[in-house]
Amino acid sequence: MTITASATGKRVAVAPSTVTDVLTRHRRRCPVCFGLDFDLRQKDGQIAHLDRDRTNNAPSNLEFLCLAHHNDLDTRTSQAKGLSAAEVTHYAAELRAYLAKNGDAMWLGTERGANAPRTAGTSSGCSIALYHLRLPVYREVNRFIAAVVTNARVELDDLRSFGVNTDQALYLYDEATSDFILETYEKAIQFRMSNQRLAHLQQTGAQISDDLIERESSLLTWFSARAAEWRRHAIPYLTIRPDAA
Repeated sequence: MTITASATGKRVAVAPSTVTDVLTRHRRRCPVCFGLDFDLRQKDGQIAHLDRDRTNNAPSNLEFLCLAHHNDLDTRTSQAKGLSAAEVTHYAAELRAYLAKNGDAMWLGTERGANAPRTAGTSSGCSIALYHLRLPVYREVNRFIAAVVTNARVELDDLRSFGVNTDQALYLYDEATSDFILETYEKAIQFRMSNQRLAHLQQTGAQISDDLIERESSLLTWFSARAAEWRRHAIPYLTIRPDAA
């Protein structure tokens, strides 16, 4: 773990107990990744000094950030609006609120526990109770894919809803279903980044490359085929056993 901050002042070592508190505060999730893209994956990162004063080791001045966003915080340019301490603090508060609300829910993008429960196979169907638990996940995936294809872009609110409403898929379906949903989530993040890049170029009047247009088209085509794929994959898990009460 590298403890870094600005180039001003002589670095003062952060107490080990404070380092532990900062690292466990958000479970090594980057609040900026969460705030911008609802990305809840564990990241390689560093402890940043929000005020860029490496002598100020107050816990409120320290935050775990991924490498890219730590660099954004410490870098100042005359051409673009840099990442500010206030913005990081805002996203960190949002992340804390999410963690407090969702507790130990399994997030998209996190590693699965070795002891994660597995659901029964599909050959004999499922109970009515399990059907009613699985159905909201099925509908959410359908809704999300339809929204992406209809709008030809990924909205942040849709991405957040998708993450929250499918985070228990592994417990209700199986590992293959969880992988399907995770891949959809990761492709959606890529599509959103592509959307934002294209919008920026259009706003500034800059030339749009053929590669970017091809990437947009390719991702939209991928999502267009995803709906039928999802139905074929999920329907067997929504078949109720003949003997279910």
